[in-house]
Amino acid sequence: MRTISWKHRLLDVFLILVASAFVPGVIFGGTVNAPSNSGGSTHACCSAKSAELTLAGNDGEIAYVKDDFSHGLYADVLQRFVDERGRVGYEGLKANRENLDAYAAAIASLSLETYETWSDEEKLAFWMNTYNALTLKLIVDRYPIESSFFTSMVFPKKSIRQIPGAWDDVEFIVMGKPMVLDEIEHEIIRKRFGEPRIHMALVCAAISCPILRNEPYDSAHINEQLSEQSRSFVADPSKFRIDKENGVVYLSKIFDWYGDDFVGKYGSQSGSNNRKEEAVIDFVKRHLPEEDQTYLAEGSYDIRYLKYDWTLNDQALD
Repeated sequence: MRTISWKHRLLDVFLILVASAFVPGVIFGGTVNAPSNSGGSTHACCSAKSAELTLAGNDGEIAYVKDDFSHGLYADVLQRFVDERGRVGYEGLKANRENLDAYAAAIASLSLETYETWSDEEKLAFWMNTYNALTLKLIVDRYPIESSFFTSMVFPKKSIRQIPGAWDDVEFIVMGKPMVLDEIEHEIIRKRFGEPRIHMALVCAAISCPILRNEPYDSAHINEQLSEQSRSFVADPSKFRIDKENGVVYLSKIFDWYGDDFVGKYGSQSGSNNRKEEAVIDFVKRHLPEEDQTYLAEGSYDIRYLKYDWTLNDQALD
């Protein structure tokens, strides 16, 4: 979940108090924090110890191979319902959600024993796909999203922010264990893998998130995929741009929330007082034309963070 400014935090608390006073039983989920992320080339994917999952039975029950796992069903969801801009056809996905539900069932039933046989690349791909797929499920389960009067004073009406407890309360089953999206992102992906580029790949269903690829992450191509996501993110003026005339570099709020994750892999080890921004600029610089790299290296500019657009990444809202 991404962090918002202290002003928004105070406003959120105020709205909760007002809601509690006038609308008994109203509870806003989460804090005014954000969750934790281009279409891209299609790679041969999508298995970790590859297996297949199938739908079976007239009662709608899902059959799958318990001790193997495949991202194939998720690949079908992405190819059918995610366009080249990363927008999702939620209406169509809700009407044809069988493969998404089957993939969620496979995530739920995956055995820890099987998971532990995987490489680090397979594990990271699994968790990134799990986060993004369960975010899709979170939206589809509640689509069309119902807005709250009070929450709409702060966030768009069509937004994941209208879902109470989206990141810290709504539970999903992962390997037989109840988990929330915050746990997947912060306690597992960020803490265990130490890969800052995941912030260019985890998609919180908002316009200002990274765009959702129309293919799953897979172990054979994950480094290439993360590099593509990083280039795409930095190339988007709504997430990064340079105003040389006024001496301002605009960065996505994601870099403000998670800039510390880039320290160590990017920037110098000089002990600078601004190691976070130094690391972020170093990361961004690597994905820019030489002229812009030179400008950033000179350092004679101010850094400002762009407002985060929480509007749902829905094709229907274009």
